[in-house]
Amino acid sequence: MKPWLALALLLPFGALAAPASSWTARLAELDGLEVHRAGLPPVRLARENERWVLVDKAGYPADLTLVRTFLAALASAQPLEHVAAEAVPRDIRITLRHGEAVESLHLASEAGQEGRLLYRGDELRPWRVDGVLPLPLQELHWLDRRLITVPPAEIRELQLHKANGSQLVFFRHGDAPMRLEQLPGLQVPDARALDELLAVFADLRFSEVVPQDQLAFSKRPRLRFTLRTQAGARLDGAVYRHRSFHWLTLSPRSSLPEAQWGGRAGWLYRLESWQVSLLECELAAYSGQRQSRH
Repeated sequence: MKPWLALALLLPFGALAAPASSWTARLAELDGLEVHRAGLPPVRLARENERWVLVDKAGYPADLTLVRTFLAALASAQPLEHVAAEAVPRDIRITLRHGEAVESLHLASEAGQEGRLLYRGDELRPWRVDGVLPLPLQELHWLDRRLITVPPAEIRELQLHKANGSQLVFFRHGDAPMRLEQLPGLQVPDARALDELLAVFADLRFSEVVPQDQLAFSKRPRLRFTLRTQAGARLDGAVYRHRSFHWLTLSPRSSLPEAQWGGRAGWLYRLESWQVSLLECELAAYSGQRQSRH
């Protein structure tokens, strides 16, 4: 199979035209790439089978959709004539690696009148990139930041446990509405609040990730949860506070399918304060409603 055709099969329909040169054709065979802007640390990615990982992030997976879009944009580049090379700053360097072969591209951080221009090595002739070229310059923005993506309707049970001993257990049978175990026989008092609570697990994303051995927690977890789905899968997690940040750990025994669980055991995931506050506020609110009924 031709290399450019192999790349086309990995990308959205219409994202890749026939290759204009050998360097665009080799994009399908890359082993690694690097994006570097002066004054910022370089972002280095490596290919591992069908996925890409961040080299300096201990091999954490990159956002595959972003990488594919980035490569598709590069593959669309076409050579131009009659453009003054000295008029275009080359402040971003992209390094493409295929085995021992290295290809260096340079481009400006902003698009000009001719569009997004890039240059191969020291060549004076520019190439124009058609369409949008996503170009995150920070490592965090290349990461696959998805943690949990379980639709609310697929959650069968959710247990929340706080360090002070308070706990809540929401459950349902089949398509029936969620109920609170502590209020048997009654529907959940505030359905809207429950929807907001379940929505946290529909698209939970982290704001930073580090290997688990980089931090040590001296106190008990601030919050623990157990999530079970209608299909019988389970995920356990715990939230710890370290200085002013909240870190989530996930159990290695998770049985969620890969499509619903982007997290990995052995890593710490920093959550935003509003994400943790939402879980804790709902826990406190429902605990108060439970006590008022006794």
